[in-house]
Formats: sequence, structure tokens, C-alpha cells
Amino acid sequence: MSTVVKKIVIPSNRHINIELPPEVPVGEAIVTLTIEPKTPVNRLGELFGQGKGEIWMADDFDAPLEDFKEYME
Repeated sequence: MSTVVKKIVIPSNRHINIELPPEVPVGEAIVTLTIEPKTPVNRLGELFGQGKGEIWMADDFDAPLEDFKEYME
């Protein structure tokens, strides 16, 4: 048993024609199709999550600020 891996783009008509290398023997074969999910893209064409790990927030972000203490009372 041998395995041939080819990456293809499925056209809008959903018909594919795969040319196999000459070393693939003639006869019956089992074809397995693996679909890779698309990466979601926002309106600006940027990939979602591309800035992951780039931004952080302090643990005390929601803590009251001393500068506004008199306004909070």
C-alpha cells in the first residue's frame, strides 16, 4: 500500500481532476479527502487573533485610582 498526498483548491463547481504521478499503479484506490477549515478574516483583511500575546492588562486594572478618590466618595 502506498500513499500519495496532493494539496488542491476546490473550485466553485466542486469538480476536481487530480493527475497522479506515473509511479502510482493502475487499479482500484481508496481516496480520502481532508478539508482544512478556513481561518476567519475580519473586514479589514486581518486575521483574527494575530496579536495574541502582544497585549497585556495589569492585574489591578479595575482598581480605583488614588487621583479620583475625592470624586468617588
